[in-house]
Amino acid sequence: EGWVKPPEMPLRQEMCLNGSWRFQPVSMPAGWKRDQGAAPELAPPVPTRWEATALKVPSPWNVNAFNQGDGGDFRCYPSYPKGWDTAEMGWLERSFRVPAAWRGQRLILHFEAVAGDAVVFVNGRPVAHNFDIFLPFEADVTGAVTFGGVNVVRVGVRKASLFNDTRTTG
Repeated sequence: EGWVKPPEMPLRQEMCLNGSWRFQPVSMPAGWKRDQGAAPELAPPVPTRWEATALKVPSPWNVNAFNQGDGGDFRCYPSYPKGWDTAEMGWLERSFRVPAAWRGQRLILHFEAVAGDAVVFVNGRPVAHNFDIFLPFEADVTGAVTFGGVNVVRVGVRKASLFNDTRTTG
């Protein structure tokens, strides 16, 4: 069952974007210093560097590293490359179609949670920025989508701890 409950269905439509998303980890920029309070810039994705393995949403790309040596030896998603375990920034991307019949309706993109500093683009247009780990957020994407055509949602994420400042003051 989705967000729209049966009594609302005559008035509201929904589509779920869970499933396979493209993923591109982003390396830390040269010279960036950890724990100085300024997070590294998130470089834009490179069109030729998307991973061959799909990211299964909902799941974090580093889910296999969650045990950090504490507990059993497990991999939740054996298909995820080992390099994803240490990635602290990355891009997720998925295409979707908005039915032409939805023209004139308000479209809301709902995220249950994105762990870190997230920027969201639809068809190259910025539609949301959110900094959190556990809470949901939404973006009105009505003006960014193409009704009756293919749309692309892209989410850039920087791990929250990249914003830490452990310097002490005087």
